[in-house]
Amino acid sequence: DRFAGSCDLMRIALATWLVDRSAFSVLDEWLFTPGERGWYPRKVADAMEYAASLIGEDALKKSMTDPWINDYLADILEVFGRTSTDSMAAIPRFICGDSWVVPDADDVDGLTQIIRQLTE
Repeated sequence: DRFAGSCDLMRIALATWLVDRSAFSVLDEWLFTPGERGWYPRKVADAMEYAASLIGEDALKKSMTDPWINDYLADILEVFGRTSTDSMAAIPRFICGDSWVVPDADDVDGLTQIIRQLTE
């Protein structure tokens, strides 16, 4: 349930990005709200309405049909599949040469240590 509508939300965000990258930044900051156990996505209908208010309803509808969105999502899902394991499903945060990393750090010091190990 926590991820219900994720694909639709991604399509709305990508459609907004195609039309206006500054509007995408505004949408991106609005799209998730803090909750008891992390950040939670807004409802799809609310996201459609908000994106339309940023870039215009017609521009959003037209952009939502751009084939680039499906191609981009297919690429992301392929990377997700290649980098996920039985114990961890995640998209890598860093790509360094031929390696990818899903950092397991919870703070700046831990992340700094991971980056140092990658670059040594």
